[in-house]
Amino acid sequence: MRQVKNLIIVFLLVLSVKSNAQLGIGTTTPAASAQLDVTSTTKGMLVPRMTAAQRIAITSPVQGLLVYQTDAPEGFWSFNGLVWAALGSEKTATYRYASFHTYHENFGWAFGNDASLFGGVNPSTWTDGNGQASQMSSDKEVLRTLFTHKGYAKNNAMMFSETYTNLSSTDGLVYIALFRIKNTSGSTINWTPTFSYTAYSGWSEMASVALNGVSVMFAGSPSSTTLSLPIPANRVSSVIFVSTACSPYSVGYSVYLRNTRLAFYNNSLLLPAGLEFIDDLDVATGDWTQ
Repeated sequence: MRQVKNLIIVFLLVLSVKSNAQLGIGTTTPAASAQLDVTSTTKGMLVPRMTAAQRIAITSPVQGLLVYQTDAPEGFWSFNGLVWAALGSEKTATYRYASFHTYHENFGWAFGNDASLFGGVNPSTWTDGNGQASQMSSDKEVLRTLFTHKGYAKNNAMMFSETYTNLSSTDGLVYIALFRIKNTSGSTINWTPTFSYTAYSGWSEMASVALNGVSVMFAGSPSSTTLSLPIPANRVSSVIFVSTACSPYSVGYSVYLRNTRLAFYNNSLLLPAGLEFIDDLDVATGDWTQ
């Protein structure tokens, strides 16, 4: 918290030093001394700060002030207003994620085994019925209900690794990551992520990957793999990764230690030219074709 406050204070000091004229406020063109850092044309979108060497002179109009957003990730700024500019290859991988247990010995299946709260798949299916990503609902509202967390990464990401106590084969810890990827070209482009995951088919808890609702991987034991995912041209696609827990280690009568993990490496999140991560789940509509 102190670090965030310090960032805000530093930024306010910078603003207090620069006059309106220096920032170009009230003019149609920002002053060169403003050195605004911009990567987006979308109002309110978070953009990463750049080094002085990476800044590009802005020649188009800017409306509004550069404002630090306290709930934004550290090192990011948000723009309160429309900003027009262009930068090079600085990109950030934005994704949605969810982690959950499915069963409690005293209360039964979570939320009455309601699939609508778990991506369209019953909790009992996730950890007792070989649930997989391709079974998830294409309804964006159902997906929004599950994916309430947002993550940020660069080229690689250790998304999840948690060891926990399991009292029976019924419950499990599931981690799911959703990427929305836009192909801006007129041709299919292959994304080849390398990732590590966990699963245990002995208790019907599987790892899986789906592209636009179609299964591209289904596995029952921990491993690392590289997939070739054909991202269709001229549209936004949904790629979902599911990881469940590894095989149990017994520490006593009906008590087990298990671990669920998911990580991307080998620069997997550095997308090929023509592909970009899109964070549009809050407003997206339609089925898997959108």
